Amino acid sequence: METKIERRFLSSKLECREAKDGKPAQLAGLAVPFDSPSLLLDEDGAQFVELIAADAFDGTLDSGAEVMMLLSHEWDKPLARRSSGRLELTREADGIHFAATPPETTLAQDLIKDIAAGNIQGMSFGFSAAEDEWFERDGKLTRRVLKGILYEISPVVNPAYPDTAIASRSLKDFRKRERAETSRENFMRLARLRLLKRKYNINKG
Repeated sequence: METKIERRFLSSKLECREAKDGKPAQLAGLAVPFDSPSLLLDEDGAQFVELIAADAFDGTLDSGAEVMMLLSHEWDKPLARRSSGRLELTREADGIHFAATPPETTLAQDLIKDIAAGNIQGMSFGFSAAEDEWFERDGKLTRRVLKGILYEISPVVNPAYPDTAIASRSLKDFRKRERAETSRENFMRLARLRLLKRKYNINKG
C-alpha cells in the first residue's frame, strides 16, 4: 500500500552557520512546530487549521528512523540524511529543530548562499498521519495530528499551498462519524419519547 505523504509549509528563520575552524558550514532552524496553528487550510470549501502534537513524531525521533533533508521535497536532490550523521533532529519545547551539514556539492553550496542572501526563508516537512482528532477552537475547525511518521524536511524557494487532500479525507471521516453519532442520538431521543408516551397512555387508562 502506497504511503500518502502530507506536506506543510512554515515561515521559519533559517540559520546559516559559516564554515570556520575546520568545521563545515551548517544549516539550522525549526523544522516542525508543536501545537502552533497552521495557515488556514482549505479543501472543497471546508476551512480548517492544523496543529502537530508535541509527541506526534516521537516514534520517528526515538527509533532513529531515517529522515532526509531535501531541496523543495525533491528526492533526487538530497542535502543531508539522518543515518549519515549529517542531519541532527532535536526535540525542544517549541518543536523539532534541525542542524544539517550539507555536502560540498554545487547544489548544496548554492543553497547555503541563497539562504545567507535571504532568498530562501521557509521550511516544509513531509509526513504521514496515523492518528488525528478534530475539534472547534476559537470558532475554527481544527485538526491535531496525534501520531505520525516524519519522512523529510525541505528548505523551499516557492512554497506551494499545502496539499490538503489527505487531511480532507480524515475530515470527511470525522464528519461521517459526527453524523452517525447525531443520528444515533436522535434515534435514542425518539425511542425515549415513545416510551414516555406509551407509559403516559397506560397510566392514563
